Amino acid sequence: MIATKTINLEKRLQAAAMKEKEKQAELNEKGKMKEKLTPEIEKLSKQLNMLPPKQLNMPPGDRQKREINMLPYGALAQECIVSVLDCHQKMLARKQEEWTRLSQVLENINQLLRGKAAFPGK
Repeated sequence: MIATKTINLEKRLQAAAMKEKEKQAELNEKGKMKEKLTPEIEKLSKQLNMLPPKQLNMPPGDRQKREINMLPYGALAQECIVSVLDCHQKMLARKQEEWTRLSQVLENINQLLRGKAAFPGK
């Protein structure tokens, strides 16, 4: 009985040691990843510091417009966005027309039902 408890305790100790090794390996890996990202972060912060203060204080929408226009295909992207917006506006207009027609049909049905209720002999 003492031997089985000893064996169980040894197994638990080994499992705990393995978990500790895994945690250490994971922490080391995260540290390496952080070290790899540090130069990129520094590079991006330098680029951010090089921007004029006006660009930093621009509202996000203006920054996005500027970024789109800075791309070599900015005009094409702008055209694409405009065409997508037009399609969506047309779709919304059609949906509104359908909603209006449906409302009219429902109103006519309600009027017919009220008319039958007023004259049950028909």
